[in-house]
Amino acid sequence: ANQRPQVVMRAPQSTFRRGVFYFVTSLPCVYLVHSMIVLNVFVMCFNYFGIEDNPTHLWLYTSAETAFTTLFYSEVILKMTAFGTSGYFAEGWNRYDFSLFLFQIVTDALLFIEWNTTVVEGGFA
Repeated sequence: ANQRPQVVMRAPQSTFRRGVFYFVTSLPCVYLVHSMIVLNVFVMCFNYFGIEDNPTHLWLYTSAETAFTTLFYSEVILKMTAFGTSGYFAEGWNRYDFSLFLFQIVTDALLFIEWNTTVVEGGFA
C-alpha cells in the first residue's frame, strides 16, 4: 500500500485559535460533520425533475440545501482558523472540501446573477 502518514496537527499558540482547534478536532464535532454529510446526501435524494412546480417541496429542498451549505462554509472557515492555511491544505480531505466549497461559491454566484437578471428583465416568467 502506498499510503502517506496522516498529518498530525499541533494546537496553535493563540488562545482563540487554540479554542477553535480543540473544537474542530473534538470527537463530537467530527461526528457532527459526518452526520451532516450523510443527512445532506439523504436530502439530495429528494430532488426530482419538476420540483419547481411544487413550491412547498422546492422551498423545503432549497432551505435544507442552504442550511447545509452554510454549515459546510462554517466548517471550512473554522478549520482554516484552527489549522492555518498551510495546515488546512496539508490534509487531502480538506483540499477536497475546499474544492467543493469553491464550486459551491461559483454555483451560488451564478444562480444569484441569473436571479437578478430575471428580476431586472421584467419579473419572473
